Order: sequence, then C-alpha cells, then structure tokens
Amino acid sequence: MRVLRSKKFIALVAGIVVAGVSAAVAVSGATTHVIIDTSAVHLRIQTATLDSYDSGWHIHPGLVFVKVHEGSLQVYEDGCTPKTVGAGETTIETPYMPIRVLATHAVETVTFILNGPDQVAVPLSAYRPDYNPCPSLK
Repeated sequence: MRVLRSKKFIALVAGIVVAGVSAAVAVSGATTHVIIDTSAVHLRIQTATLDSYDSGWHIHPGLVFVKVHEGSLQVYEDGCTPKTVGAGETTIETPYMPIRVLATHAVETVTFILNGPDQVAVPLSAYRPDYNPCPSLK
C-alpha cells in the first residue's frame, strides 16, 4: 500500500493520464470525410489488348489497379503531364480523380474495386461537365 500512496507513483499516474489526454486531443484534431462506406464490394478483373487506344477523360468511383504486361501506357492524372507505365509496372488510379490513358500498344490486367452498384468508369463530362484537366490534350 505504501507504493500506491508514494509521490512518485502519483506523479507517474498523473503523467500517464496527461499523456493520454494529450494523445486524445492530438487525434481529435484530424478532419475526416468518408466518401463511401459499404459492405457491398464489387470486384472485377479484366485483361485487355490496347491498340491506338484513348480512354478519354473519365473517373473511376472505386480503386483501379493496372498491371502492364506488354507495351506501355501514357497516364494523365488531372493534368497535362503524363506518367509512362511500362511492361512489368503497375499503377493505381485514385477514385474520383480525372484520368486519361493513351496507348499505341499495350496488354494489361485491370482490377476494379467498387461499391456494388457503381459503374466501372464514368465519363468526366457526366461527372464534371465544365472541367477539362488538360485543354491542350486533344
């Protein structure tokens, strides 16, 4: 019992309580916006051969993972600077981020993780009618 009443023990407990409260305050300072929270997940995996391909500007309402097996893709994400994704490489397309993919020739496997009823892709003109992420890209 003597330990429980000692000043060192009381100071230790007080320190733990203060640290816990400080951590709780730090965590509560975060702002989170949940876009979708679902238990109905739709998984779709497809392969495609792309020759003289232009996806046009579009968005995906879920996560998209692309693995390039042959050739390469020019991926434009909400701007005019493309990222080249070559054979053996993988890229992730962010939900609701405008994207356009061009390819002279490529073979790919694409994995879509979507909310159950969502479309795989939505034309950007239907999602944001007056927005063009790269007017110089014709």
